[in-house]
Amino acid sequence: MNIALPAILLFFLVAPGFLYHHYSQAREAREADMTPFGATAIKSIVLALIVDAVVGLAATEYFGYQLYLGDALRMLSGGAAAASVPPHRYEWLNEHPWPVFGFFAGTFGLAFALAMLRRWLVSRFHLDHPNSWASGFFRQQAPWYYLFSGIDSGISDGAMVVISAVVPMKDQSYLYTGLLEDFEFKSDGELERIILSAASRRKLTDDRGRGLEEHGRFYPIEGNRLVIRSSEWTTLNVKFLVEEKAEAAATALADD
Repeated sequence: MNIALPAILLFFLVAPGFLYHHYSQAREAREADMTPFGATAIKSIVLALIVDAVVGLAATEYFGYQLYLGDALRMLSGGAAAASVPPHRYEWLNEHPWPVFGFFAGTFGLAFALAMLRRWLVSRFHLDHPNSWASGFFRQQAPWYYLFSGIDSGISDGAMVVISAVVPMKDQSYLYTGLLEDFEFKSDGELERIILSAASRRKLTDDRGRGLEEHGRFYPIEGNRLVIRSSEWTTLNVKFLVEEKAEAAATALADD
């Protein structure tokens, strides 16, 4: 037997665990440790074995199929071990290929369903909040995600995020502000850029001699989205507007 076939079979057996890891995270903020003995790889492989076992038991209990684990291990071993598998097993696979495809479809589907269930439970019951009893298990290595989402501050999902960033330009510094639409990370998990809408800016020197009650110092920036790289700003301020306040502000602007 070609050595590539056991490798392909092994890949499909462990892939559901990595599929779960990918989709169970609200946002992949940091590069996962995929080394053979890394924590992510070990957890993914263990979960894949559990999913394979559950689908295999369901196939035997509810669909009447017989699992031959010994023959399966021989096929995964390749070489002489694979040749010792009784020929009628291969004949059965030739005549009934769909149960095999159904098994792998079931493992991938179950892993995806578990990932979506985990995300829903975390979001519904705030299991990744620092004060949650389960935060040690469900909280991700994603500090920027938790900052911008407002989870740690107890902000509702309907809140709008206002960003203010100080950007030096030659001998002047500008204050950019706008609504946070999205943010992107580098492969190492560091923030790479933020994307703002309804953006405006002003010179910081314009603040001299002015009272805090004065308005109109900002002027809008044309365009639908403004992209600012993390290497361009020196200071970042984050402000949350709950849905009610955001609607009231929009109404007031419309009345004016």
